[in-house]
Amino acid sequence: MHDFAVQAPNCVNDVDCGSPGLAITLFVVFYIVCTYIFVNLFTVVVINNFSFTFDNRNQFTLITRTDLRHFKEAWAHYDPTATGYIQMKDVPGFLRRLNGVLAMRIYDEEHSIQSLLDASNEMDADVANLASVPIPTNDPTFAQNNILGERFYNFHAVNERLATMDVDAVRDNKRRYTLVYQEILFSLRHRGISFHDMLQILSMQLVDVSKSLTFDELVHHARKQDKVAKSLAQEKAKSLVSMLVKRHQYLKRREQARENQFTSMSILGELLSPTGRVPLDLDGPVME
Repeated sequence: MHDFAVQAPNCVNDVDCGSPGLAITLFVVFYIVCTYIFVNLFTVVVINNFSFTFDNRNQFTLITRTDLRHFKEAWAHYDPTATGYIQMKDVPGFLRRLNGVLAMRIYDEEHSIQSLLDASNEMDADVANLASVPIPTNDPTFAQNNILGERFYNFHAVNERLATMDVDAVRDNKRRYTLVYQEILFSLRHRGISFHDMLQILSMQLVDVSKSLTFDELVHHARKQDKVAKSLAQEKAKSLVSMLVKRHQYLKRREQARENQFTSMSILGELLSPTGRVPLDLDGPVME
């Protein structure tokens, strides 16, 4: 700017002399215009990439500090040394410990296994609602019930809780859980699943990807979902074939057991019948 404000005798008139007023005005206007342009470009980039964080129409706004704290507490349980990774075998337990909008439970708390077990242990004045069931001998409560190693089972209370279960919601939760688990499996690295990848996968379940992602990210997400769908289809086909094989083996063993039972019963019937012949023991003593 000072080079454009040079005046005589330090310059040649009409060749390289400048104007102090015009020089200052020119550079101030240039600075204001550039600042305005770059600030607006930066604002557009931020809004374009992070608009879903403040869009009231999106569920992502429901994520609070409490939800993030629950996520970090659940993560710390399986990553106490803060490595930033957890192993795949810990993923089911981690998902069960999540609370809030990031929770991935298939059943609600009322229909969990522990809740149903507690209901089965409830005593009832109506003995018709109770049944006596055996307890495994390795159970620590085996000797605390009765001499036969049995305990009372309140099937009426269990059935009442199961009757309140929303089957459609459970089916949707199971489908969602399966998709998320498979996506986590695809994001697995040699050290495990990372904190960032896990949080991103769970957060993506709350947003509309068609509005929240850029075109390249949307294409990458669509390809990943396609791989997940194909992998689930393969797993379903393998499970179907395995089920058919196991069923065939089970029916074959049951048929063999039935044949052996019929054979044993026929032999026993021949031995017990009046006309049945008892085989002689030729090596035994002969009675006169």
